[in-house]
Amino acid sequence: MHLAGRTVRLRKLSKALPITPVGEPNGEWLRLEIALRGYSVRLRACQVQVGRVKLLLLDSNDAANLPAHRGITGGLCGGGPELRLKREMLLGIGGWRLLVALSIKPDVCQANEGHAAFAVLERVRSFMKSSGQPI
Repeated sequence: MHLAGRTVRLRKLSKALPITPVGEPNGEWLRLEIALRGYSVRLRACQVQVGRVKLLLLDSNDAANLPAHRGITGGLCGGGPELRLKREMLLGIGGWRLLVALSIKPDVCQANEGHAAFAVLERVRSFMKSSGQPI
């Protein structure tokens, strides 16, 4: 899907909030691939401008994913412990990788949700890799 100047609306999000896909230089969605045990899930990146704040979102509802994996990021609550763990892994690891992909280098990260633990682990992995330390 080519994005050129498009604004899309993701499921279950207020129609009052225009969601803009985060794109690659070639006009395609910015997609992150996160490997889980035995398979990978691709996450599409979007953004919403909320006042002066840019809110970044990740969505697993991508045709490149198996149907069973498309709804993993469909909500933040519910679905049982296995689904919640998958969601936390995708959002935590994917969230940090999204910041790296967009060259955003935060000095401080607030960590107050379950997925934050995986963001911290991904940040450590990324640091070790970039500094040449064994992972």
